[in-house]
Amino acid sequence: MGSYFYSYNQFNQLENTTKNGLPHASYVYDQRINQQKEVMKKQIDGVLKDVTTNYTYDDANQLAQVETLTPGKDTSRVKNWYNGHGQRIRRDTDGTITNYVYVEHALLYTADENNRKIT
Repeated sequence: MGSYFYSYNQFNQLENTTKNGLPHASYVYDQRINQQKEVMKKQIDGVLKDVTTNYTYDDANQLAQVETLTPGKDTSRVKNWYNGHGQRIRRDTDGTITNYVYVEHALLYTADENNRKIT
């Protein structure tokens, strides 16, 4: 388990965490107060390493991409596309496509890249 300490910036956003007195994670925000970056210490192959996650937003301030850089591993990318109503209509997770189909404001189902229903 361990003991954690949290520090916040002037906007009451989490900036840093420590675990048992050692740095554990840090967070950076953009001018629109969106989380832009997270750097977290994680055990990878028995060694404590920094895993960095970068968040990118589109002009409508919607989450467009999440990129996770893990030392010794492939970079993971999730990309999102939205319709004019702000609903996510497509997600690409490292090449795996998920389409989102709505009826008005409610999600009806998800589908793969060939529009076969998933859920």
